[in-house]
Amino acid sequence: MDKNNILIFPNPCHDEVMIVADIETDVDILNIQGQGIRTIPANALQMPVQVGDLVPGIYFLRFKNTDGLAKLIVH
Repeated sequence: MDKNNILIFPNPCHDEVMIVADIETDVDILNIQGQGIRTIPANALQMPVQVGDLVPGIYFLRFKNTDGLAKLIVH
């Protein structure tokens, strides 16, 4: 993603995903249709994100400060 490094693991995931970035950035979780599910405010360079309440499927993570986008699979 451009100049910013963002790591997401594990992917696919079940209950929790860890986002590690070189800058603090808010993260939007979007469904496959591009609709916003929730926003996770940036509070650290390493953020555990709970996804156990999401319906299994494909989601996208949009990183607001970088205009980056990543695919997340929840099973």
